[in-house]
Amino acid sequence: MLRGRGGGAGRRRNRPWEGEGGGPPEDGAPGAPPGAPPGGMPGMGGLPGFANLFDPSAMAERRQAAARMRQAVKAVTNMALVHVPDEMRDDCQVVVFDACGCQDVDCEPAGTVIQFIFRSGVSGSTVSPKAVFDITEEDVAAVVPPLEVIQRWRAGEEVEWPPRPKPVEPPLPTPETHPLRFEKGTRVRCRVGPDPVTGWRKGTIVKHYYREARWPPGKWVPYQIELDGGTFIYAPKDVDRLVQKVEDEE
Repeated sequence: MLRGRGGGAGRRRNRPWEGEGGGPPEDGAPGAPPGAPPGGMPGMGGLPGFANLFDPSAMAERRQAAARMRQAVKAVTNMALVHVPDEMRDDCQVVVFDACGCQDVDCEPAGTVIQFIFRSGVSGSTVSPKAVFDITEEDVAAVVPPLEVIQRWRAGEEVEWPPRPKPVEPPLPTPETHPLRFEKGTRVRCRVGPDPVTGWRKGTIVKHYYREARWPPGKWVPYQIELDGGTFIYAPKDVDRLVQKVEDEE
């Protein structure tokens, strides 16, 4: 037998909410914690949502929702496979998932990703704005890439789909929108070096509103100039410190 200090028989200490008799006191009785309900401390059932955690009906609803999700994903997968030729299907796996990347059946739909994964190691994907439950065969056909792209994915080529839209080329300036000082054929001298006295060369204006293919959309310069000797340059601005008209030429 356990013994306490002093040699007497050991006994369980009273819990803070218990009275001398060992039982739970009434609310407000000595030893009861403030706000304790009659009958003792609240149990786990008092936690918010805890009672529903193991609710059989709630668990059954979630299982049914998950089953509906699997069925919808399978249906969309089959719709996508229709666009893969029979001879390519052994090399292709189609994966369908929600665009937000969440597997929660209660998540707000954010569109549906249809991904094609090939043995070549290349994968490509497309996105439908609709939730997986709402997608039809017409919706899949509208976002699946053409056969040529699927064939290139299978061959191991990295092909972006959908392709990025080409940048819209701004219209070139015109004499009405950007008037220039000198006509084509005008003899000019151009600043080509750092020295303000010797850094000038003579030439002839050959083009207005000149641009080069490698320049980004919208970039242009006022003049292309052929220098005496056959070298072509361009003037970035139509200002006197860069391009001046030759008034009297000997």
